[in-house]
Amino acid sequence: MWKRCFLTILLLITISNTYSQILNTFDAKFVRIMKQTDCKDEIVKGQLFFNNNKSTLIIENPIVQWMIFENNILLIYYPKDRNVIRIKSQNPVTMPFSQLFLSIFSENMELSKSGYTLLKNELHGDTLSIFWKPPEILEKSISEYIIKMKGKKIISIKIKNTDKKTIMSVFYDNYIQCSNQFVPLKIVTYLYSRKKMTTEVIELMDPVFNEPLPQNVLNFKLPDGIEIKDIEW
Repeated sequence: MWKRCFLTILLLITISNTYSQILNTFDAKFVRIMKQTDCKDEIVKGQLFFNNNKSTLIIENPIVQWMIFENNILLIYYPKDRNVIRIKSQNPVTMPFSQLFLSIFSENMELSKSGYTLLKNELHGDTLSIFWKPPEILEKSISEYIIKMKGKKIISIKIKNTDKKTIMSVFYDNYIQCSNQFVPLKIVTYLYSRKKMTTEVIELMDPVFNEPLPQNVLNFKLPDGIEIKDIEW
């Protein structure tokens, strides 16, 4: 999963702290479908929780696991097998579904605070295209970051590599409003490589904004006596 999400993780390294200034808490059920050429669809169901700089993903199907993202540490806990993997990264790790927070982040035009440079704006009918140059940390992988908007809603994000080829496209739909923010409940991401294309569809259900999270999520502790496997990443 991390290899498939690597580009999104890399993008969010520079902005992972910013959406905490927009949403205090976020809670929603989800279905995530991953499609690859000549592969069986991968379907994951569960619930995600966001609280400032800490995010928790509770996967209920196909296998029960907790994924807790905080600062530079990802904790993966398998309750049934009583197994724990703790991954320590040199950079802050970000959770899957980061495209959701990317849309909120981009909508507020906070990209410049993380080193992005505005190149130009183009208006075609009711669609505004905004072109950004990535910060230095991403220049070896990305040449251009293009946002398309209608009103206050982002309809798509396109990322091009240094050869000007599209390597990632994200499309947003089924928006709901939270205060002055529009949050998409359906996100479709296409990742392009030389040999195949990967499609990720995320649908969110029953979202709750800025309400206290469950105590078992806020105060999560590993059971006593569990051996932890540490991995440096």
